[in-house]
Amino acid sequence: SAAGYSSSDAHLPAADLGQGNLGSHEKMDSFTRDQTQDGRIEDDLKVADLYMKNGNYPGALLRYQDAIQYDPQNDTALYGIADALCKENKTSEAMADFESYAKNNPQGEYALKAEKMIAHPNKCMHNW
Repeated sequence: SAAGYSSSDAHLPAADLGQGNLGSHEKMDSFTRDQTQDGRIEDDLKVADLYMKNGNYPGALLRYQDAIQYDPQNDTALYGIADALCKENKTSEAMADFESYAKNNPQGEYALKAEKMIAHPNKCMHNW
């Protein structure tokens, strides 16, 4: 149109514009998962922790188990498995894992918590 703007009036940029080096550095975005071993473990533990806080104990258990596949001695995951089982009222399985944790990780970050749970297995029962 004579007085208005028409798309045919637009000046298109030269063909090489917009092809800079934005992709030349590694930048993780919210849709990219770190596939390194340490990154996977960290992701699994973060998600498991979130699941535990939100009451998704089966989901947390799976994520702790995923972390163990990459790091069989991971303190947080070993304790987390027992804790998730406990929250699921799987007391005998949880107690076996708490006992294994306490025996194999006497100086571990969660050793005292594990020993307290062993001493009081009734704490595995949900308070609905």
